[in-house]
Amino acid sequence: MLRLLYFPRREKDVTFSPPNAYNISKSLNLPFSRVSAKLAEMRESGLISKKLSMTLNMAYVGKSQFLLMGSVAKERAEELLQEMRSDSPKFVSLLYYLNVGPPGMLPSLAMEVTCESWELNQITQHLRSRFPGIVSLRVEGISFPVVSPRDPYESRVIKSLSRRDSIERRIVRVLWEDTDTSVPELARKVDHPYRTVKRLLDAMVRVRAFWLFPQVDSMRLKEGGMFDLMVYVDRNREETLSKLKSLLKDEYLMYREYYSHIIPMFGLFGSRKEYEEVLNRLNSSGIRFVAFDDLKVIDPRNCPLD
Repeated sequence: MLRLLYFPRREKDVTFSPPNAYNISKSLNLPFSRVSAKLAEMRESGLISKKLSMTLNMAYVGKSQFLLMGSVAKERAEELLQEMRSDSPKFVSLLYYLNVGPPGMLPSLAMEVTCESWELNQITQHLRSRFPGIVSLRVEGISFPVVSPRDPYESRVIKSLSRRDSIERRIVRVLWEDTDTSVPELARKVDHPYRTVKRLLDAMVRVRAFWLFPQVDSMRLKEGGMFDLMVYVDRNREETLSKLKSLLKDEYLMYREYYSHIIPMFGLFGSRKEYEEVLNRLNSSGIRFVAFDDLKVIDPRNCPLD
């Protein structure tokens, strides 16, 4: 069920049909009431956020994003997380806290930041000054995928996403504020016909203009756990990705498709034995990776369009 909260996640996701209890119950062929109750339980427990978060395809928006990766002193970690939740720097779009890694390794942080390359030194200095617990930071450029448009309509949608005053930008901005907003309500808020808004949303899904996902705190799982793999891409990205999915099988949850030299991939395990079996399969494959047992995803709600 958790896997189905990521959208779009498959090539056949070509219309705007965001994850909800009804859609998930249809996909899993389960009663709506059972799915709805399970989602409510996961939200109340803190395992997942009340609402889905959103990432924008910055290649279309015309802005740059970077991934800052580093370590944090254990005694300062909770303080940093609380401050990121309540008063994060405006340039931070998303924060990953990776709690348990290889023996002797400090907890790791990964932050998606929106800025220009010439601002990076100033930003890293600001973070080290404001959060003294951060031990080190290194920068990885984020390369967003650009989908070839199938027709002139999709081409216009992609081009319009770079314009501040476009209807596409207004739709995305409303959806960013509340990913539960229905298409009829979106149409009312942007003052355009329902059919126009739905057609634009479908086109934006096809060209991967945005992704929806839950904030997750894997330490709230009642059974098993969640792991994060930082996989290093040496040669063929698609080949590495295909190999990962084959190796992980049922444990595979989702991955971030827009980093250039690494593939962050998230998965679930039911027991410690299952997790060790996953690591053994990966170690035998020759794939270079670092694994973390626990994961927190924090969305500070800083819209990169602002």
